[in-house]
Formats: sequence, C-alpha cells, structure tokens
Amino acid sequence: GRSELDPTFTSFPYYQMDLAINPSLYDETIQSNIDVVIHCASQQPSHGSSCFDFYNSNILATSNLLSWMESRGIKKLVYFSTLALLKFSKKDNNALDEKATLFPDNAYTISKASVEQILSVYSMKNQMSVYCLRIPSVVHPNQKGGIVDTYYKKAINGEDLEVYDMGEMKRNLINVYSISDIVEKIILEINGSFNLFNIGSSDSWRQLDIARYFYEKFSRLSKISAVTTNSKVSGNWMINTSKAEKYLNFKPWSIQEILDKYC
Repeated sequence: GRSELDPTFTSFPYYQMDLAINPSLYDETIQSNIDVVIHCASQQPSHGSSCFDFYNSNILATSNLLSWMESRGIKKLVYFSTLALLKFSKKDNNALDEKATLFPDNAYTISKASVEQILSVYSMKNQMSVYCLRIPSVVHPNQKGGIVDTYYKKAINGEDLEVYDMGEMKRNLINVYSISDIVEKIILEINGSFNLFNIGSSDSWRQLDIARYFYEKFSRLSKISAVTTNSKVSGNWMINTSKAEKYLNFKPWSIQEILDKYC
C-alpha cells in the first residue's frame, strides 16, 4: 500500500518473523543495513488467546527486538500502541490526549501498556529515539474484520445488522495511508528520547452513523437494528491529536474521508 503513495518507498524492506525467538537468530532473516525499525508486530485480541500469548508476542517480542537493535547499533524505533489503553467515557465527549490516565483492563491492554513503559525506560537509558503511536481501528483495502469491514460486508450482502449500545458510542478510525504518511515524517526526525502521540481521525462517529453510511449506499437502512447489548469496545472514542499535528505535522483524515476511500 505504501508504494502507491510514494514510488521511492518500494525499496523499503518489510520483514515478517517471530520476534519471540532468540534475537541472535534475527540476522538469518534480516540482511539489510537498517537505520530505523518500524515495529508493527503484535498479538491482537482474538478468541482463544491466552495471557501467555500476549506476553510472548508483545512484551517478550519487543524486549528481544530491543536487544537485537542494540547489537546492531540501531537507535530509532517506531512502535504502534493502542488507544484501547485509555478509559473513554460513555457519558461525555471529552477528547483524551497523551496525558490521560491509562486504564489497561485485560491481558491485551496490560501487555501494550507494559511495552510502552519498557520503551520509555529503555530509550532514556540507551539514548534511543522511540516514537510510540497510539492508534484506533485501522482501515485498509485488505482489511478482515473490524467495524468498517464488518458493516460494509453485511451491507453489500443485504444482511441484518445489530448495532450494540443502541449505536450511540462514538468510534475513531485511522486510514493506513495516514499512518504511512506520519511514519515517513518520523523517519526524517531526529530526537533521542521517548515520544508519545495519539493519532487517529479528526472526528468520531456514532456506530449507528457508520452503519448507516454503508447501508444507505445500498438502500437497505431497514436492515439495521440498534440494540441494548453492550459492545466489547466501551465508551466514546474521542481523541486529541493536536500534539502530533504540532510536532509531526500530522494531518488527520475525517471519518467521511476514511469511509469514502474504503469504498
């Protein structure tokens, strides 16, 4: 997807590997000279995932990666964290910034919060430049699952859709192209410390409005039902991205732009 925006990015190396293995084995897969590591690997919440899975794939994997980076003299890391660490209110629309209190309440968010702390301490002790980006649900062309992909597929197939929490909870999204833009800007930055940023869309939409966006395209609004069942994703996801806008020239997309691009 990145090469579609900038042809020069086609030379950017991508590696898919198990970071939980002994870091001394990384060089068997990674051959290129590297200046910056973009750490996208993570165990995501899924049916059957255990606490060990989250520890192994998030905490241990990142610790191993840091050890390998130290052995190679690599001093810059971009890490993708999650906005799910924050406690979003169900009653108000306060936009949370990077100073908001963390509220990890499950194995996934505990592991991600732990990684943030590890990176913060490690960057200070080893003079490493770390950019930690907290992101919401990512929208991309090959997406499988998630609110946008689920609603779109049900709408195009004419399936009934039950929207939880009466459809009132607001969601924030981010397009993969928006992520690649900010990563490119970070690569050109020089900052030997821990840098934390919230990034996402410029606004947040109710779940019901996201569903209506897709179902209206196929004249199937009657297929949507708002139900009282509680969603696993709680609260109104409203975020303040002004820090990223100020220091990284981040230009957030609107929800409308993200959905239009997806379709």
